[in-house]
Amino acid sequence: MRKQLNNDSLSQMKGTKLWVLGLPIKDYTPQITIALKEADKIIAARHLENNLSSWREKFPQKNWIFYERFSQALEEAEKALGQQKKVAFWASGDPLFFGVARTFLTRLNPEEIKVVPALSSLQVAFAESKIPWEDALFVSLHGQNENKINDLKALLRRQKKLLVLTDPQNSPAKIANYLLAAGLGSTKMIVAERLGFPEEKIYTGPPAEFASKDFKNPNLVILLQEKPGEPPVFGLKEDEFLHEKGLITKDEVRAVAIHKLRLPPQGVFWDIGAGSGSVACEVANLAPGLLVYAVEKSPERTRMIEKNRENLGLPNLTVVEGKAPEVLAPLPSPDRIFIGGGGKDLRSILETSWLKLKSGLVVIAVITIESLEIAYQFLKEKEGLKEVVSIQVSRSSNRISGYTYLQALNQVYLLVGEKHES
Repeated sequence: MRKQLNNDSLSQMKGTKLWVLGLPIKDYTPQITIALKEADKIIAARHLENNLSSWREKFPQKNWIFYERFSQALEEAEKALGQQKKVAFWASGDPLFFGVARTFLTRLNPEEIKVVPALSSLQVAFAESKIPWEDALFVSLHGQNENKINDLKALLRRQKKLLVLTDPQNSPAKIANYLLAAGLGSTKMIVAERLGFPEEKIYTGPPAEFASKDFKNPNLVILLQEKPGEPPVFGLKEDEFLHEKGLITKDEVRAVAIHKLRLPPQGVFWDIGAGSGSVACEVANLAPGLLVYAVEKSPERTRMIEKNRENLGLPNLTVVEGKAPEVLAPLPSPDRIFIGGGGKDLRSILETSWLKLKSGLVVIAVITIESLEIAYQFLKEKEGLKEVVSIQVSRSSNRISGYTYLQALNQVYLLVGEKHES
């Protein structure tokens, strides 16, 4: 294994012939000084303790707390704030990039929070590796379950550069072994270890060099592919999905339904009665900024959705196994809803979904007259009915003596509803 870079090596710095310097837009040192002066409590992760020694020397009289678990830090911060005390919370890099600032902004009043960023670990990693990063995709495995790592294969088929945030469970060695098992042994790996610390090191090599190597935490991984990534396309075909025979939203119906849903670039999308997950997968593929939830009661079909999610590389898709409407309550409120199943529970599914819908569009796909009546009357009662669309699709076939004829598929009704903010 070859050590490529060491940021603090004086001999290497003396050999530099050209310095390319980034001019800081802001110097936040005065704001940091003010924050530490005014703070009643200063909180930081234990692994930052040595890095903060100079600041501790400047403010030795302050109440410094170093935590092992973030839950402990959050409890300390909220306790102090509840007592009308001021808190300074140290975070590494940019606290708004996969960082703790998001948690504080969702739990506390943003008007009472000041974010003071530093260079993020990803910026430093690309700078030390001398790789432009404007076309990179960022993936966090930090604190994620094991299934998340399975997205890497499909993502690397579409993306030239991936930066992967790791944790002790999802380590560089685990990523390297996954790549080898997935037939991606030619991928170039860069492991950035202990960025910003005196012992900072950056290594470059193929996955085989890292498969049995232990790295100090924190670290991150850059994955590079020679071929450029393929952009997402609209029009995934039925044979691209694992599905039970016949139990899939047909291509033509899926296209019309997604058109009627007018997908936003960000927000939350529900696919209820997802079946094979074709609608959820198409939506997640088209709109990476949407958080997509595929709800399906059948364990066999949820496993198919998981496999489709993995094959297509859709980290923004979450599969929810369980019966609607019971499993809908814990989910985040949706901005768009597609309902492709329900049967005798359709009315209760509609009631729960409509209640959870912030405002926005819902498309209900039905094939029976009974379900059509339930959905139609519901949307009329809610004064949310926009339109009803009947889709009759016939496809070419040549089963009769080699001659081509059109074979009709089941007629499908799409009911489009819209809920407005009250």
